[in-house]
Amino acid sequence: MSSTMDKGRQVRDETPSEHVARTGSDFQSVEKSLPHAMGAPFSIPIFDKLSSWLGLHNPMARLLNPNTEEVWILDNTAYRPVHAYPHSEQPWQAEYVVACFKKNAGKDVSDAVANIADKIGLGSQGEDKASCEKTISERLQLFVATIAPARTVDVRLPGVGTKRLGPGGRSAVSEQIVTGLGEHKDGERVSVEAIPTEIAPYGRATTHFAAPEGWMVISGISPFLGYSIRAPQLMDADIDDSIKITLTCSPIGILRSTFVSEPEPIAGMPPLYKHIHSLLSPTWFYLSASPYNLYPFLLPFLRTHYPSGTTLLREASWQDISRFLTSLTAGTEAYKVAEMVKLHTMLPKRKVLCVGDSTQSDPEAYGSLTSSTPSPPPPPTPNPQTKTKANPPSPTSEVYRRFSSSTSPKPQKRWIQKIFIRKVTGVEGMDEATKNAPERFEKAFRGVPRDVWRVFEDPGELYEVVGCLN
Repeated sequence: MSSTMDKGRQVRDETPSEHVARTGSDFQSVEKSLPHAMGAPFSIPIFDKLSSWLGLHNPMARLLNPNTEEVWILDNTAYRPVHAYPHSEQPWQAEYVVACFKKNAGKDVSDAVANIADKIGLGSQGEDKASCEKTISERLQLFVATIAPARTVDVRLPGVGTKRLGPGGRSAVSEQIVTGLGEHKDGERVSVEAIPTEIAPYGRATTHFAAPEGWMVISGISPFLGYSIRAPQLMDADIDDSIKITLTCSPIGILRSTFVSEPEPIAGMPPLYKHIHSLLSPTWFYLSASPYNLYPFLLPFLRTHYPSGTTLLREASWQDISRFLTSLTAGTEAYKVAEMVKLHTMLPKRKVLCVGDSTQSDPEAYGSLTSSTPSPPPPPTPNPQTKTKANPPSPTSEVYRRFSSSTSPKPQKRWIQKIFIRKVTGVEGMDEATKNAPERFEKAFRGVPRDVWRVFEDPGELYEVVGCLN
């Protein structure tokens, strides 16, 4: 998908509260003034551009050239498909996501560095300007790398052997289901490496194996304040502000935290997640509206401070920094709901723990999926040879409203068992009176039993609650 199309979807799905926040902080003006059309798009052969429209079915794709191109392989989670009718145990399968780029094909970023340094007032807080400009330049490389569409890549999968993934579509990203991953146990992790290994600058990916039943944690990773995580029973955490510190909701503050600051975990969250993992042994998913570009930046942070899991990011701003802020702040509720529904269709029997915060739309997203709605039916087993990127309806669509209001002849058990929302305070550009108002949470969780959701400030408040989940 092109970044232009994706931005249109983000704007379409923008909620009233997101519109107010973006307008009040003048995001649009800042976005227009940021560099765009980065990288070297004219170095992409026209033949590759045209054939990439065929996606995984492109017969004219070529194998990635290790001398001039490289690949990012993202961590993922393998699962056994569950059917609505009795069946024998299904083989493991997983969606493998890879992104291909040209080596050293970005353009000079000195102007972009100066642009960002000027906007954030570099040096005004006493930092070493030369050192910070170097950091900005290094992180900008994640945005200016020229994509390499219509490329395939060979990887070594444990239990499978050599497998060819791709080719990538217009954005040079491919998502492909691979089935028959051999024999593995729940909670097992295996490494996936590119062939040759030198073409993967950020190293091997990890496949996590999750059996049909247990807990899942979906945790947020906030672009403003921190990242969150969830656990098997099914746990979902929002990385953005739940477990990583940004301390600002303003566009300038987000730029500073992304391109200059070192990420820090929210005090008390790493020990809490360790406690959750020890009690529930969940499968972890880190859900963020951050774009794929930040994957190499976020991954070391998560691996250092939190349980190993799969990071879910947004395809939004290849070669275009101006789309970065839009990805983080527009249409986040619809995006997160769609990703969570997709996770539930993968693991429909798992119980879910959701962790988020009050800065964005976590309460509304979690509440919309928990409020007296039947579980969506498990998906059909996908064809491993075809692209199966799920695209569930957004919470603003008529299709979604019909699904949410429908009744099932046989009541379904609620799949989201517990929701933790961190009340965020002391953040620049955040309307705390509105975001942290009790009325906001009551409205977001209307129809959700009061014992299912909890708003907290100190992670220490949750240890006893987590103990009761076991």
